[in-house]
Amino acid sequence: MPQPIKTDPKTWSSPGPTAPCIESRVPIFAPILRVSHNSKSREKRYETPWGWVELEGPVLTQEHRTILDMAMAMAVKKQVFQETGGMGIWFDAWEVKKALGPKYSGGEGHKRFIERIREMRRAELKVHSNRTGRTRESGIIDSHTYDENHPDPPGREGIKTTWRGHCLYEINLSANFMQFFKEDLRVHYDPLVPEIAKIPDGTIRAIILFFLTHSQECRYSIRQVMEIIGAIGEGMAKSTISEIMAKPEKFKTEIESFGIFVEEETLRYERHPKVFFTNPPLPASTGAIVDTEQGPEPTSSGTALEGTQEVIVRPPSPEN
Repeated sequence: MPQPIKTDPKTWSSPGPTAPCIESRVPIFAPILRVSHNSKSREKRYETPWGWVELEGPVLTQEHRTILDMAMAMAVKKQVFQETGGMGIWFDAWEVKKALGPKYSGGEGHKRFIERIREMRRAELKVHSNRTGRTRESGIIDSHTYDENHPDPPGREGIKTTWRGHCLYEINLSANFMQFFKEDLRVHYDPLVPEIAKIPDGTIRAIILFFLTHSQECRYSIRQVMEIIGAIGEGMAKSTISEIMAKPEKFKTEIESFGIFVEEETLRYERHPKVFFTNPPLPASTGAIVDTEQGPEPTSSGTALEGTQEVIVRPPSPEN
């Protein structure tokens, strides 16, 4: 595995934020791991206290989200293309697939990996942020690049492109999707991505990602969280709702390792020590509320992007 390059102050190079907070606060990615006959009828619009999202195209799941987070967290290089505003991400696909688990091994696993990236390329989003007051229509990935004539090293399945003598896969985030990083509060949780990928339930992954966007201790009812992540909605059978509502207790040990505690009918979150936040680069227009308390010192895996001041930002308080 090649060593990560040093951060270039003139570009948005690796490392950087894992995701904009809005990505976890409106259910762009369904709280499931795979599409079934039930999930194909997913609603097209969801509203939360932070904004709303309308979805078109393939149903994006937590499997798609994990691949995107893995690419961001394990990138060897990230660079914004000044001519388009999009961002190229180069990563070792074999390492990412290994972290994703056995279902991504072998030729069939690699086909699955590429198809999930293709689905993210075809998906269309319309996201409104209550923080900025803006509505943005966007795809996620503009393109992905690999070299079919350049095989993986022995024992490594799949196809990748080449960069500086290394076999790497490249995905290009769209310019519009990159605007969420420029306008919204960004959350850094790279060290936790492989652990989240091990969670065998999409609802639990979505719960964890939602709580990681909070910089202060907070408490929500379980039903409130399930509505925010899009796990339950109107017209759903009571038996199905009961089954979904029971998941935090079922995965109590797993979520506690991320600072989330089940307390009767509520979930309480204590900020994880490996998570920190950065504001958008100035002069981005944002309604972020900045605490006077300084955030933790960034590590080599969490350097802020150009023009970013590392701070702890307080998200909106939970509704009663």
